[in-house]
Amino acid sequence: MTVTEADNGRRICLDRPGSVRVSLPATPAAPVSVSGTALTEVSDRVFRGASADTAVLASAVPACSSPAPPGGVRCLAMVAWQVTVVVR
Repeated sequence: MTVTEADNGRRICLDRPGSVRVSLPATPAAPVSVSGTALTEVSDRVFRGASADTAVLASAVPACSSPAPPGGVRCLAMVAWQVTVVVR
């Protein structure tokens, strides 16, 4: 399954040994951290269910959705993002 910016704050269920891919907008992309031992990172932004438990994926996404117009001020604000993953 893939989680995106729209999934912020959600709780999802994942059957072992399923995987979850994190697809977030950002240039450069903010790192994704994982808490707990329920998930293991198998490649960049791809995590696999390792044990029956709960994990939290966390990162940051841009607060402003559009780039600045030519000569305009660029928004650099970031918003915290997280998804709770229940591995079964």
